[in-house]
Amino acid sequence: RIHSDDVQRVTQTLTRALQTRTDFELEYRYWLLNGQLVWHLVKGRGVYNASGQVQQVLGVVLDITDRKRTEEASVQSEALFRAIYEQAAVGIAQATIGGHYVRSNQRFSSFLGYTPAQLLGQTFASFSHPEDLVTDLENVQRLLQGEIEAFSMEKRFLRQDGQVTWGNLTVSLMRDQGGKPEYLIGIVEDINARKNLEIQRQQTAEKLKTQQQILRAFLDNLPHIAWLKDRQGRFISANQPFSDSCGIPLAELLGKTDLDVWPLEIAQAYRQDDLAVMQTRDQRRVEERLVNAEGQERWIDTCKKPIYNDDGSVIGT
Repeated sequence: RIHSDDVQRVTQTLTRALQTRTDFELEYRYWLLNGQLVWHLVKGRGVYNASGQVQQVLGVVLDITDRKRTEEASVQSEALFRAIYEQAAVGIAQATIGGHYVRSNQRFSSFLGYTPAQLLGQTFASFSHPEDLVTDLENVQRLLQGEIEAFSMEKRFLRQDGQVTWGNLTVSLMRDQGGKPEYLIGIVEDINARKNLEIQRQQTAEKLKTQQQILRAFLDNLPHIAWLKDRQGRFISANQPFSDSCGIPLAELLGKTDLDVWPLEIAQAYRQDDLAVMQTRDQRRVEERLVNAEGQERWIDTCKKPIYNDDGSVIGT
């Protein structure tokens, strides 16, 4: 019997064809006696007498179950692909071999500040930072020539609002049935926040390196011994005269404390002076004993000051 959901449509189609004396063709579901549901395609026409009355209906019925199942699977696959495509956490774009966009998801278009419709026909080159475009095009050529199957690169994109944003781009080829390159498929992960953080860290590191170089030049040009210590009394910098006085190379001196460098009594006195300077936040000038690398003792006039960080906290002397 015909599936109940198709009965009305089949009846209406057949009735209309017989009334208008036209051929009919329709597809419908049919229950077999064994309970199996199949698809039928029926093609036919009415046979009429001289007065125009229907005498009989002639037709042929084809089993199209396999074809319909293939079509349904294709529809489901397309729906699944569409859901994944649109809901993906990364930007996805499809472009011709010439680089013109033919399709993109919302994530990708929003990444560039456009709608998917606005990107149609545009070239990926027009959204690429000039300094990254050459490498991008070279990779595409290697892809088209079969040297590589895919490539990834971190590159800068140009947004509609004029801003530059970073993305991790992965590109592969879609080929036709003959194996000929047909489309470029690009996947873009937004890495702008990470790249900006890396740039800030690099700038901070370069700034710190410059400051250290300036400090080193300043210390090395002082004729007298000079040093810097952290709150725990560890040496974080010193000049060559200081290194000569204690007999410890500068590279080995960093991270040591007075206890590692001087006799116990002298080291403890130095530490007490340092603590007093950090607690009172006052510059202090003291006369201190110093025993040099040759064991010779002398007195030195020392000026000690607290060191502050950006928020005003004392971080050493």
